Amino acid sequence: IENTKENKISLQQFIINQINVEFDRDLSAVGIAFTDYLHPSGWMLTSLEQISKEINVDVSILNIVLQKLKGLEPIGIFAQSLSDCLKIQLQDKGLYNESFNTLLNNLDLLTKGKIRQLSKMCNVDNNKIIEMVNFVKTLNPKPAESFLEQELNISQPDVIVSKTIRGWKIDLNKSIFI
Repeated sequence: IENTKENKISLQQFIINQINVEFDRDLSAVGIAFTDYLHPSGWMLTSLEQISKEINVDVSILNIVLQKLKGLEPIGIFAQSLSDCLKIQLQDKGLYNESFNTLLNNLDLLTKGKIRQLSKMCNVDNNKIIEMVNFVKTLNPKPAESFLEQELNISQPDVIVSKTIRGWKIDLNKSIFI
């Protein structure tokens, strides 16, 4: 991934290169179509039903392709939620188990600081749940962020257009001339 960033390859091209190697011909076109729906975080936020309507492919085929896409680099790409993204990464490391499943399905309790309740639900002691939480914190919730260019630097506009009772009004932005 670091080399691709230096060579300025886009996330989409990086994914397409993997699809061309990993997928058979029938599914590669569908996989490539998925890249158009990939959120900058690396998540897949568009529903399969919507994609099905837009590209005219059955949802069952889309689901098969999506599962294959979730196995590509960077790990966690094409996840459909935060817990899904973390689950993919834990599976890749061979650490995913029932306790982690319970933890990931109850991330809201973690944000509320309910460690004891999580500990009971995960069937582990307090020290183990803290260890699990600390490990989850090392995972990448936005697997595509390494492909993002520099932060956008949005400059001040030269003119400001606003709607008034009398119609549209155009003013120079005096703050940029100071």
